[in-house]
Amino acid sequence: MIRKSYDVLVIGSGMGGMSAAAILAKDGYRVLVAEQMPRIGGRCSTIDHKEYRCTTGVIGVETKGIVESFFKSIDADFNTISAGQPHYLMNGKILTVPHHAGMKFLLKKSGASAASIDKTMSAMSKALKWKEPATGITLYDWIRQVSKHTGIMDVFQTLTSTALMVNVDDISAQYFIRFIKELKGLHNFGYCPTGAIELPNALARVIQRNGGEIWLQSKVTGITTDNGIVQGAVIKTSDKEHTIDVSVIISDTGPVKTVELVGRKWFDRDYLQEMTQRLKPAEIICLQIGLDEPLFEQNHLLISGAKRINSLYQPTIICPEMAPRGKHLLIASAAPESSELLKDEKSRKKDIATCLADLKQLFPKFDQISTVLLTGVYRDQWPGMRSKPGLDVPSKTPIINLYNVGDGVKQSGYTGLPAVVKSGMTVAQEIQKRMGFLKGTSKAI
Repeated sequence: MIRKSYDVLVIGSGMGGMSAAAILAKDGYRVLVAEQMPRIGGRCSTIDHKEYRCTTGVIGVETKGIVESFFKSIDADFNTISAGQPHYLMNGKILTVPHHAGMKFLLKKSGASAASIDKTMSAMSKALKWKEPATGITLYDWIRQVSKHTGIMDVFQTLTSTALMVNVDDISAQYFIRFIKELKGLHNFGYCPTGAIELPNALARVIQRNGGEIWLQSKVTGITTDNGIVQGAVIKTSDKEHTIDVSVIISDTGPVKTVELVGRKWFDRDYLQEMTQRLKPAEIICLQIGLDEPLFEQNHLLISGAKRINSLYQPTIICPEMAPRGKHLLIASAAPESSELLKDEKSRKKDIATCLADLKQLFPKFDQISTVLLTGVYRDQWPGMRSKPGLDVPSKTPIINLYNVGDGVKQSGYTGLPAVVKSGMTVAQEIQKRMGFLKGTSKAI
């Protein structure tokens, strides 16, 4: 057994953990990141598959917002190429959506009457500027109060399933309004030229040049505590077991796994009950497909009115490095109608078939130019998000100096990559305030 000590241990190298680790390492804390996989990034990473640069989750990267400003604040490389204006495929036509008044533009194209559009926009304006919708009403029911037009609902369904990874009947209207307020609907995004792994790699360089360490293929098998305060962890590498003494632990493995690493008996009953009642993983389907030629001219399309597919991305239109020479990569994202549709292998295959049927219907030449590379169903221990928007738990746990980061502890109004980066920033700032000692010499208070 090898014994080592650090100020901070980060369990998992997802973007929440890496963001926190980069801030703290840059501030002089002795940081160790332990990752059980042979690569960093979690669901923001890249796999080389048949010469294609396939994603493990993240596709588009928010620009001109919290993610980009965070990278710049810690002198981390932020290498992205803008995807340009949003494009929608609606009623068989591809629409380029203006950056301003985009929602009204889409509602007008939905085929709804002027009266329905005006009522919907008036309700949105009131919610944004005066009073948010009441707690408990879903976005679906809230919209239905002012319009029952299918096309209008399809517009909201596309936006929520793409950006928030849930359907309109599975998210509160209040959270949706906060999302629009905080992130402006994620109008600006881009692609990393060689894949999403560029982002955690950039943070890794910040961590390492400031004295931090990153261990790959290193599994944390337990967290030790004393009198309700973090003491350390046990990490198993390929041929050794390490006892790590630390002042603070940041877990990017999800709240459920964090509890397992400590042991349920050490947690307050009310916290376990809250976790059980609130955490509801968001399931998504992601198809990665090789193309002999682009399926459409644009690098992305949001899809309105399909059975499953909500968005399509062709990053190789502007990032040719992600595919073999002369080929293109298509990434198709979909939200299942319900979690029940993904409960067993037969059901999952059926839903993937529905996604492929969407593609064939939307693009008649799809079969002739495509090769399916990977079909991923993100659920259970590897979900799209560890909890649906609005159903998160706090980042602090009942164990003093044990924090969670990631998409199970999202702040209201945040989603996806901005949410996990924000969680890492928030926890790191909290630790900086609380660490009442000279770094590396004592315990945090």
